[in-house]
Amino acid sequence: MLADATVQMLQHHWEDGWNRGDIDTIMVPFATDVVFSSPGISMLTGDPAKTTSEGHAALRAYIEDALRRRS
Repeated sequence: MLADATVQMLQHHWEDGWNRGDIDTIMVPFATDVVFSSPGISMLTGDPAKTTSEGHAALRAYIEDALRRRS
């Protein structure tokens, strides 16, 4: 279980980054070996079986694409 302060910090980075369209703010908490799961991955890739992104570079590319699409 994560401490409340950690959860709040993660929430801040995610929300603030998305609201400002700032990929660097979003990516700060993620480790280089991150494994990120989201149903949005299959929507963006067009592959219904793909729901995870592995590694910092892959997650960054996924989020950058999502930020571009929301504009």
